[in-house]
Amino acid sequence: MKIKRRLKKSVYNLIIVVLIAMLGYSVFNLAKIYFDGVNAKSSAKKIQEIKYEKAVAKSEETPVKSLKEINEDYIGWIKIDDTIIDYPIVQTTNNDYYLNHSFEKEHTKYGAIFADYRSDLSMKNNFIIYGHYMQDGQMFGALHKYKNQEFLKNHDVINLEINNQTYTYRVKIVAYMDLEKEGAFDYTDLSVGMNTYNELVKPFASYYEPVTDNVLILSTCASYTDDTRLFVVLQQE
Repeated sequence: MKIKRRLKKSVYNLIIVVLIAMLGYSVFNLAKIYFDGVNAKSSAKKIQEIKYEKAVAKSEETPVKSLKEINEDYIGWIKIDDTIIDYPIVQTTNNDYYLNHSFEKEHTKYGAIFADYRSDLSMKNNFIIYGHYMQDGQMFGALHKYKNQEFLKNHDVINLEINNQTYTYRVKIVAYMDLEKEGAFDYTDLSVGMNTYNELVKPFASYYEPVTDNVLILSTCASYTDDTRLFVVLQQE
């Protein structure tokens, strides 16, 4: 009996230790996400100050030069009115690095706003930009506002700065896609031709107008954990 009691007590103690360890791990992860968010917000504010203060200052040091000194991968800027989206855009040789590295190249779950490595900076072809969906609304979390028709109506035009040139785009498609769902396709692959692309995307669109050429795709997750994507397709004016 004593052996059984000791065994039960040992199992009980082991369960308590495992539960405490799991709780500690969860608290650690939540704290890390929280502080990542605080750091991301602070970093964005610092970069925005450089961008806008240099733009109005009477100095030979332009915003582009200053931002490239921080990160040579800097290629431009995206801003959407009435959202937190007001970020530098980077581009490197792959689509992995900036998933978990900030504009300052520090490791973070927030990543950075980055252009597809295949996107041509001449802007004569299609252009794709990625950003994480974050629950606090940072990065591309605010793209979800486009599911609101009133917001879409009032924010259907955005300006994109690339290589110190400004390009104007108009929203044509807002779509949600479960990557596991039948009919799902690579919505970043425009080589299929625009007619085919329009037909493929239509079943997933909450707002739809056909696109023809010079397309910009803004892509994020549709939630923090699942495989559903939200993407906004715009056409150059």
